[in-house]
Amino acid sequence: MRTVILSRRRTVEGPPADNHGRVAANHDASTEGGPSTVLRCVGFASAAPAAQDDRPRRIGMIALLLFLTLACHRTNIDRAQWQSMSANEKSLYVRTLLGHEKTKEAKGGNDRVYARSIDDYVKSIDDAYAHGDTRSVDAIFETMGSPR
Repeated sequence: MRTVILSRRRTVEGPPADNHGRVAANHDASTEGGPSTVLRCVGFASAAPAAQDDRPRRIGMIALLLFLTLACHRTNIDRAQWQSMSANEKSLYVRTLLGHEKTKEAKGGNDRVYARSIDDYVKSIDDAYAHGDTRSVDAIFETMGSPR
């Protein structure tokens, strides 16, 4: 008889396996009785640890969804953050704002047109902060669009 370990706490005497790890065909597990008779079948023996491992997987999935939600939400940049950004980062942020506005336009919910270049918007935001504006970059950018 071969010993099959079903969990860390309990070992069960099981049927001998053939050379591929399957239960030998001449073994009849139904004649042995006891609470672990069903688990002696190789198909069910692999299901027992899987049921025990469900909670960490669920926690991992929740953590992944929370991370994606936080990573993909839209952030508002304030004056201090804007002034500490490089020119490339400012251009990238304005490009994302333009993309958001173009998406709104494609859905039919935009009443402003943003036709200037990215560098013009960056310069206008820099000028607004140089003149003492304290609004977020998003709020300043929204006023730069021309009405339809």
